[in-house]
Amino acid sequence: MRKIILLASLLGLSFILAACGTSGEQKEPSKDSQKSEKYTYEYYEVLNNGSEDTPNVEIKYKDKNGKSHLQKTDLEHVYEHILNDGNKKPYIIKDGKKIHVYRPPYMIYGDDDIEGQVTAKDEVSKE
Repeated sequence: MRKIILLASLLGLSFILAACGTSGEQKEPSKDSQKSEKYTYEYYEVLNNGSEDTPNVEIKYKDKNGKSHLQKTDLEHVYEHILNDGNKKPYIIKDGKKIHVYRPPYMIYGDDDIEGQVTAKDEVSKE
Protein backbone atom coordinates (compact mmCIF):
# COMPACT_ATOMS: atom_id res chain seq x y z
CA MET A 1 0.00 0.00 0.00
CA ARG A 2 2.84 2.33 0.85
CA LYS A 3 4.48 1.72 -2.54
CA ILE A 4 1.23 2.51 -4.36
CA ILE A 5 0.85 5.84 -2.54
CA LEU A 6 4.48 6.73 -3.24
CA LEU A 7 4.13 5.79 -6.92
CA ALA A 8 0.88 7.77 -7.27
CA SER A 9 2.40 10.84 -5.65
CA LEU A 10 5.48 10.65 -7.90
CA LEU A 11 3.28 10.36 -10.99
CA GLY A 12 1.15 13.29 -9.85
CA LEU A 13 4.20 15.42 -9.13
CA SER A 14 5.80 14.64 -12.49
CA PHE A 15 2.52 15.50 -14.24
CA ILE A 16 2.32 18.86 -12.47
CA LEU A 17 5.94 19.71 -13.25
CA ALA A 18 5.54 18.70 -16.89
CA ALA A 19 2.47 20.92 -17.24
CA CYS A 20 4.31 23.93 -15.82
CA GLY A 21 7.33 23.50 -18.07
CA THR A 22 5.79 25.03 -21.21
CA SER A 23 4.54 28.25 -19.63
CA GLY A 24 7.84 30.12 -20.06
CA GLU A 25 8.12 29.82 -23.84
CA GLN A 26 9.12 32.93 -25.75
CA LYS A 27 6.52 34.03 -28.27
CA GLU A 28 7.92 34.69 -31.74
CA PRO A 29 6.29 36.54 -34.64
CA SER A 30 5.11 34.62 -37.69
CA LYS A 31 7.59 34.02 -40.53
CA ASP A 32 5.61 36.24 -42.96
CA SER A 33 5.57 39.23 -40.63
CA GLN A 34 9.30 38.85 -39.87
CA LYS A 35 10.03 39.57 -43.52
CA SER A 36 7.47 42.29 -44.31
CA GLU A 37 6.46 44.00 -41.04
CA LYS A 38 9.88 45.00 -39.64
CA TYR A 39 10.26 48.66 -38.60
CA THR A 40 12.95 50.86 -37.03
CA TYR A 41 12.48 51.21 -33.28
CA GLU A 42 12.40 54.73 -31.80
CA TYR A 43 11.06 54.20 -28.29
CA TYR A 44 8.83 51.94 -26.21
CA GLU A 45 7.28 53.06 -22.93
CA VAL A 46 4.84 51.53 -20.45
CA LEU A 47 2.41 54.30 -19.46
CA ASN A 48 0.92 54.92 -16.05
CA ASN A 49 -2.60 55.67 -17.32
CA GLY A 50 -3.91 52.11 -17.79
CA SER A 51 -5.53 49.67 -15.45
CA GLU A 52 -3.54 47.56 -13.02
CA ASP A 53 -4.26 44.38 -14.99
CA THR A 54 -3.42 45.66 -18.48
CA PRO A 55 -1.16 48.76 -18.51
CA ASN A 56 -1.06 50.89 -21.64
CA VAL A 57 2.00 50.99 -23.88
CA GLU A 58 3.22 53.63 -26.31
CA ILE A 59 5.54 52.57 -29.15
CA LYS A 60 7.09 54.93 -31.68
CA TYR A 61 8.69 53.54 -34.83
CA LYS A 62 9.70 54.56 -38.34
CA ASP A 63 8.36 52.84 -41.43
CA LYS A 64 10.43 51.99 -44.49
CA ASN A 65 9.90 55.53 -45.87
CA GLY A 66 11.30 57.15 -42.70
CA LYS A 67 7.91 58.42 -41.47
CA SER A 68 7.36 58.15 -37.70
CA HIS A 69 4.28 56.40 -36.32
CA LEU A 70 2.97 56.30 -32.76
CA GLN A 71 1.13 53.13 -31.70
CA LYS A 72 -0.79 52.91 -28.42
CA THR A 73 -1.93 49.52 -27.18
CA ASP A 74 -2.04 47.54 -23.96
CA LEU A 75 0.81 45.44 -22.61
CA GLU A 76 -1.12 42.25 -23.34
CA HIS A 77 -0.29 42.59 -27.07
CA VAL A 78 3.40 43.51 -26.67
CA TYR A 79 6.21 40.95 -26.52
CA GLU A 80 9.64 42.19 -25.52
CA HIS A 81 12.82 40.51 -26.76
CA ILE A 82 16.30 41.49 -25.54
CA LEU A 83 19.01 41.59 -28.21
CA ASN A 84 22.22 39.85 -27.16
CA ASP A 85 24.35 41.55 -29.80
CA GLY A 86 25.07 45.12 -28.67
CA ASN A 87 25.87 46.22 -32.23
CA LYS A 88 22.48 45.19 -33.62
CA LYS A 89 19.98 48.03 -34.14
CA PRO A 90 16.68 47.80 -32.21
CA TYR A 91 13.54 47.14 -34.26
CA ILE A 92 9.90 46.12 -33.95
CA ILE A 93 7.83 43.55 -35.83
CA LYS A 94 4.07 43.93 -36.15
CA ASP A 95 2.19 40.64 -36.37
CA GLY A 96 -1.50 41.51 -36.52
CA LYS A 97 -2.42 42.88 -33.08
CA LYS A 98 0.82 41.58 -31.59
CA ILE A 99 3.88 43.84 -31.49
CA HIS A 100 7.31 42.32 -30.90
CA VAL A 101 9.90 44.80 -29.59
CA TYR A 102 13.53 43.79 -30.11
CA ARG A 103 15.73 46.10 -28.04
CA PRO A 104 19.16 46.11 -26.38
CA PRO A 105 19.37 45.66 -22.61
CA TYR A 106 18.94 48.82 -20.55
CA MET A 107 22.38 48.52 -18.95
CA ILE A 108 25.50 46.91 -20.38
CA TYR A 109 28.47 46.46 -18.11
CA GLY A 110 31.73 46.48 -20.03
CA ASP A 111 34.79 44.60 -18.91
CA ASP A 112 37.16 46.33 -21.31
CA ASP A 113 40.84 46.12 -20.48
CA ILE A 114 42.46 49.37 -19.44
CA GLU A 115 46.13 49.92 -20.11
CA GLY A 116 48.31 52.64 -18.67
CA GLN A 117 50.39 53.62 -15.71
CA VAL A 118 49.06 55.22 -12.56
CA THR A 119 51.05 58.32 -11.65
CA ALA A 120 48.62 59.73 -9.10
CA LYS A 121 45.42 58.60 -7.47
CA ASP A 122 43.27 60.91 -9.58
CA GLU A 123 45.05 60.70 -12.96
CA VAL A 124 45.76 57.79 -15.33
CA SER A 125 47.88 58.22 -18.45
CA LYS A 126 47.78 55.85 -21.39
CA GLU A 127 51.09 55.22 -23.15
